[in-house]
Amino acid sequence: MQNTGIILHKNWEIISVRKHESGGLIGAEIKNSNTTLLVMSAYLPTALDGLGMPESFDSTKETDATLKQEEAHAIYSTAIDWTHSKENWILGGDLNETIETWDRKKLSDQTYSYHGTGAKFIQNFLDELGVFGEQSIHTKKKIPELDIPASTIKDDQAQDRLLSDI
Repeated sequence: MQNTGIILHKNWEIISVRKHESGGLIGAEIKNSNTTLLVMSAYLPTALDGLGMPESFDSTKETDATLKQEEAHAIYSTAIDWTHSKENWILGGDLNETIETWDRKKLSDQTYSYHGTGAKFIQNFLDELGVFGEQSIHTKKKIPELDIPASTIKDDQAQDRLLSDI
């Protein structure tokens, strides 16, 4: 069992708290003034970069790799369920995956630490929700209480989205 936490400023009112059964995901719906926000913190299994996301899951195999992949799938599926009904949400934590080579620690002038190949759980999560880029805030409107600069981009449905590096 893993433990995950969220630290909030005292100005935020906690409306509800949700937890994934593995302990690898916690969510708090919070409110400040007229803004309601779902804040999620995740700790996914180690080495997901090297394992990747399988095309299908075989529950008859109980290797360390398949158990980690199944846990990651369950955590991301829960996060997707939680975010579908929310206008504003943030997911942070130790996701144990990278998308780009530059996301990895440089070991020497020529090499980076292991990045892995194939499908990524994080990319599937972002694609499923229509989010552009990792390490981002996804919202349909600016959240002034967070005081984070944002840039507006347009998606296929012509809805404005704010995307900001955090």
